[in-house]
Amino acid sequence: MPDISEYLAFEWYQPVYYYDQTTFPNQHELLGRWIGVAHNVGQAMCFWLLPKSGVPIARTMVRAVTEAELQTNDVKMELESFDASIERKIGDHLIDESDLSFEVDSNELLMALQDASDDDAGHYDMVEPETDRQDIDEYDEEKYDKLLSAGVVLPKGDFLNSLEK
Repeated sequence: MPDISEYLAFEWYQPVYYYDQTTFPNQHELLGRWIGVAHNVGQAMCFWLLPKSGVPIARTMVRAVTEAELQTNDVKMELESFDASIERKIGDHLIDESDLSFEVDSNELLMALQDASDDDAGHYDMVEPETDRQDIDEYDEEKYDKLLSAGVVLPKGDFLNSLEK
């Protein structure tokens, strides 16, 4: 059974404290927001956090801000300052559903798509010519042996590069 405890530790955008590694030996907790589990980064139970800088960081030493701490004026002010800083740097991207509605003229859209497909005609050339596909009943050992040692040919710029060594 998979271990999902890292997903249950915090809620999305929950206020957390993490240890700042730059102030060693004086360990100092800084406020951040939890934004996810950091797979393939650090040790187990490593999390992505949004610090005041707005640039996500991965940390393992994270703890939730307790309800009692959230009731204090110091933490309330620190959290308001943090959120204002994030809004200045990243913005508040809450989108109202009414902002997503727009009118599209279906005839105009079809004409635009037709024009685009006419302009792109011939743009996609075959990289490799069609190969003859052998029917299973027409098995020829010599032809199939060539397939076993075939290399992959990929386009790079105007040339074809083989991945054979």
